[in-house]
Amino acid sequence: MLARLLVLAGATALAVAVSAAIMAIVFTPASWPAVLAALLLTGLVYAAVGALVGVLLDNLPATYLILFLIMTDLGVVQSPMFHATPVRFAWLLPGYPLDRLLYAGAFSPGVHASGVLLLALGWLAALGLAVYVVLVRAVGNVGGTLQRAPLNEEVRKT
Repeated sequence: MLARLLVLAGATALAVAVSAAIMAIVFTPASWPAVLAALLLTGLVYAAVGALVGVLLDNLPATYLILFLIMTDLGVVQSPMFHATPVRFAWLLPGYPLDRLLYAGAFSPGVHASGVLLLALGWLAALGLAVYVVLVRAVGNVGGTLQRAPLNEEVRKT
Protein backbone atom coordinates (compact mmCIF):
# COMPACT_ATOMS: atom_id res chain seq x y z
CA MET A 1 0.00 0.00 0.00
CA LEU A 2 2.83 2.38 0.82
CA ALA A 3 4.33 1.67 -2.60
CA ARG A 4 1.13 2.80 -4.31
CA LEU A 5 1.08 6.04 -2.33
CA LEU A 6 4.76 6.63 -3.15
CA VAL A 7 4.00 6.14 -6.86
CA LEU A 8 1.28 8.81 -6.62
CA ALA A 9 3.63 11.17 -4.79
CA GLY A 10 6.50 10.51 -7.20
CA ALA A 11 4.37 11.05 -10.30
CA THR A 12 3.02 14.25 -8.79
CA ALA A 13 6.52 15.50 -7.94
CA LEU A 14 7.68 14.78 -11.50
CA ALA A 15 4.69 16.61 -13.01
CA VAL A 16 5.24 19.60 -10.71
CA ALA A 17 8.96 19.74 -11.56
CA VAL A 18 8.29 19.66 -15.30
CA SER A 19 5.47 22.23 -15.01
CA ALA A 20 7.60 24.59 -12.93
CA ALA A 21 10.57 24.23 -15.29
CA ILE A 22 8.45 25.03 -18.35
CA MET A 23 6.76 27.89 -16.50
CA ALA A 24 10.15 29.37 -15.60
CA ILE A 25 11.05 29.57 -19.28
CA VAL A 26 8.06 31.70 -20.29
CA PHE A 27 6.78 33.33 -17.09
CA THR A 28 8.23 34.55 -13.81
CA PRO A 29 5.66 34.44 -11.02
CA ALA A 30 5.67 37.11 -8.34
CA SER A 31 5.95 34.45 -5.62
CA TRP A 32 7.55 31.13 -6.53
CA PRO A 33 6.77 29.43 -3.16
CA ALA A 34 3.03 30.07 -3.53
CA VAL A 35 3.01 28.90 -7.15
CA LEU A 36 4.97 25.74 -6.31
CA ALA A 37 2.66 25.05 -3.38
CA ALA A 38 -0.37 25.48 -5.65
CA LEU A 39 1.10 23.18 -8.30
CA LEU A 40 2.02 20.54 -5.73
CA LEU A 41 -1.37 20.68 -4.00
CA THR A 42 -3.17 20.55 -7.35
CA GLY A 43 -1.20 17.49 -8.36
CA LEU A 44 -1.78 15.72 -5.06
CA VAL A 45 -5.49 16.54 -4.90
CA TYR A 46 -6.17 15.31 -8.42
CA ALA A 47 -3.91 12.28 -7.91
CA ALA A 48 -6.13 11.37 -4.97
CA VAL A 49 -9.28 11.93 -7.05
CA GLY A 50 -7.75 9.76 -9.77
CA ALA A 51 -6.96 7.01 -7.28
CA LEU A 52 -10.55 7.03 -6.05
CA VAL A 53 -12.04 7.03 -9.56
CA GLY A 54 -9.58 4.36 -10.67
CA VAL A 55 -10.92 1.99 -8.02
CA LEU A 56 -14.48 2.30 -9.27
CA LEU A 57 -13.99 2.30 -13.07
CA ASP A 58 -11.87 0.55 -15.67
CA ASN A 59 -8.81 2.33 -17.03
CA LEU A 60 -10.33 4.10 -20.03
CA PRO A 61 -13.55 5.38 -18.40
CA ALA A 62 -11.56 6.44 -15.32
CA THR A 63 -9.13 8.39 -17.50
CA TYR A 64 -11.92 10.15 -19.37
CA LEU A 65 -13.75 10.99 -16.14
CA ILE A 66 -10.60 12.43 -14.55
CA LEU A 67 -9.86 14.52 -17.64
CA PHE A 68 -13.47 15.74 -17.68
CA LEU A 69 -13.40 16.62 -13.97
CA ILE A 70 -10.11 18.50 -14.18
CA MET A 71 -11.06 20.42 -17.31
CA THR A 72 -14.47 21.29 -15.92
CA ASP A 73 -13.19 22.36 -12.52
CA LEU A 74 -9.92 24.11 -13.35
CA GLY A 75 -10.51 24.95 -17.00
CA VAL A 76 -14.08 26.24 -16.98
CA VAL A 77 -15.58 26.76 -13.51
CA GLN A 78 -12.53 28.34 -11.83
CA SER A 79 -11.04 30.09 -14.86
CA PRO A 80 -11.06 33.90 -14.93
CA MET A 81 -11.16 33.57 -18.72
CA PHE A 82 -14.85 32.59 -18.50
CA HIS A 83 -15.95 34.34 -15.29
CA ALA A 84 -14.65 37.56 -13.72
CA THR A 85 -15.39 36.01 -10.33
CA PRO A 86 -15.90 32.31 -9.66
CA VAL A 87 -19.41 31.02 -10.20
CA ARG A 88 -21.78 30.69 -7.25
CA PHE A 89 -20.86 27.18 -6.09
CA ALA A 90 -17.25 27.14 -7.33
CA TRP A 91 -15.92 27.05 -3.77
CA LEU A 92 -17.39 23.56 -3.36
CA LEU A 93 -14.97 22.09 -5.92
CA PRO A 94 -11.39 21.12 -5.08
CA GLY A 95 -9.95 23.47 -7.70
CA TYR A 96 -11.21 26.64 -6.01
CA PRO A 97 -8.51 27.06 -3.36
CA LEU A 98 -5.86 25.70 -5.72
CA ASP A 99 -6.57 28.27 -8.42
CA ARG A 100 -6.88 31.12 -5.91
CA LEU A 101 -3.46 30.22 -4.49
CA LEU A 102 -1.95 29.87 -7.96
CA TYR A 103 -3.24 33.26 -9.12
CA ALA A 104 -2.20 34.96 -5.89
CA GLY A 105 1.31 33.56 -6.20
CA ALA A 106 1.59 34.30 -9.89
CA PHE A 107 0.58 37.96 -9.74
CA SER A 108 1.04 39.19 -6.17
CA PRO A 109 4.44 39.41 -4.47
CA GLY A 110 2.84 39.57 -1.02
CA VAL A 111 0.63 36.49 -0.91
CA HIS A 112 -1.99 36.53 1.83
CA ALA A 113 -3.78 33.32 0.97
CA SER A 114 -3.90 31.52 4.31
CA GLY A 115 -7.64 30.86 4.00
CA VAL A 116 -7.42 29.23 0.59
CA LEU A 117 -4.28 27.36 1.64
CA LEU A 118 -6.15 25.89 4.61
CA LEU A 119 -9.08 24.97 2.35
CA ALA A 120 -6.70 23.28 -0.12
CA LEU A 121 -5.02 21.38 2.70
CA GLY A 122 -8.47 20.36 3.94
CA TRP A 123 -9.33 18.97 0.49
CA LEU A 124 -6.02 17.13 0.42
CA ALA A 125 -6.52 15.69 3.91
CA ALA A 126 -10.07 14.53 3.15
CA LEU A 127 -9.16 12.98 -0.19
CA GLY A 128 -5.97 11.50 1.23
CA LEU A 129 -7.95 9.84 4.01
CA ALA A 130 -10.44 8.49 1.48
CA VAL A 131 -7.60 7.07 -0.65
CA TYR A 132 -6.05 5.47 2.42
CA VAL A 133 -9.35 3.85 3.43
CA VAL A 134 -9.99 2.61 -0.12
CA LEU A 135 -6.46 1.23 -0.43
CA VAL A 136 -6.68 -0.56 2.90
CA ARG A 137 -10.00 -2.04 1.84
CA ALA A 138 -8.81 -2.93 -1.67
CA VAL A 139 -5.39 -4.30 -0.83
CA GLY A 140 -5.94 -5.32 2.77
CA ASN A 141 -2.19 -5.59 3.25
CA VAL A 142 -1.58 -6.70 6.83
CA GLY A 143 1.76 -8.33 7.48
CA GLY A 144 2.52 -8.51 3.76
CA THR A 145 -0.38 -10.82 2.86
CA LEU A 146 -3.34 -9.96 0.69
CA GLN A 147 -6.60 -10.36 2.52
CA ARG A 148 -9.28 -9.08 0.14
CA ALA A 149 -9.96 -8.78 -3.55
CA PRO A 150 -9.64 -5.30 -5.10
CA LEU A 151 -12.62 -3.07 -4.44
CA ASN A 152 -13.47 -2.56 -8.12
CA GLU A 153 -14.00 -6.31 -8.54
CA GLU A 154 -16.33 -6.33 -5.53
CA VAL A 155 -18.27 -3.36 -6.91
CA ARG A 156 -18.69 -5.02 -10.30
CA LYS A 157 -20.06 -8.21 -8.71
CA THR A 158 -22.86 -6.34 -6.94
